[in-house]
Formats: sequence, C-alpha cells, structure tokens
Amino acid sequence: MLASATSPRHAQALADSIFEDLKRKRTSLEGYSKGEWILVDLDSVIVHIFFEPIRDYYNFDKLWGDAPLVKRAKDESDRKSTSSEQSFA
Repeated sequence: MLASATSPRHAQALADSIFEDLKRKRTSLEGYSKGEWILVDLDSVIVHIFFEPIRDYYNFDKLWGDAPLVKRAKDESDRKSTSSEQSFA
C-alpha cells in the first residue's frame, strides 16, 4: 500500500495512526525518525508512507501502474460476487 503525506510530520502521524487503530506496538517500522519514507510492516500488508517529494522521486506509482486493481470484499457475500474481478490493493 502506498500513501502520501504533505510533510515529514504528517507521515509520522499517519504511521502513528496505523498502530493506534490496530492497537499494535511499533515494532515493524523503518524510516520514522526522518519521516520522508516510512515503511510499516503489518505482516500480510506493507505500508509505504511517503513525503510527497520523495514519492515523486522514487515513482513507485509508475512501477506498479500496470498492475490490475483489486477490490477488497467487505464480507463473505461480497467475496462470492467479486471473485472473478482482478484488482490491486
């Protein structure tokens, strides 16, 4: 997952919010002190939080731009109806 922040402090606040919302300790975190590119490892999901100029520089959007979109099902009934759809999360 890629996310943008308008400042390094904003990036840190986004990372803090992830851990607060999930009620997890900050054990799987890289780059927090600078706040330019923060990597949050949540085991099954990796979150990259970029300060906007850094995101533009590395241009991960172009790297993954041709990947198919993945819609996440909210519950089991949604999974059955969307199982044939390809998407990118």
